[in-house]
Amino acid sequence: MPDESKPVSCHEPSAIDEIMEKVFRERLNEIEANLIVDYPARATIIRDAFDAHRESRYNIMPAAD
Repeated sequence: MPDESKPVSCHEPSAIDEIMEKVFRERLNEIEANLIVDYPARATIIRDAFDAHRESRYNIMPAAD
């Protein structure tokens, strides 16, 4: 993992990817909760999608509303 206290060069895309992945992983629950608050009618689909992502099931398609 790159040292986050130092600037990352745009010539280090893997370092940037690692930092962004960490940020989103740490905020995943918050992002999910915010989406559910903003789109309560889609709460089930949002939960299913986030659960699938956490379980590394990236190839499922949600049913249309």
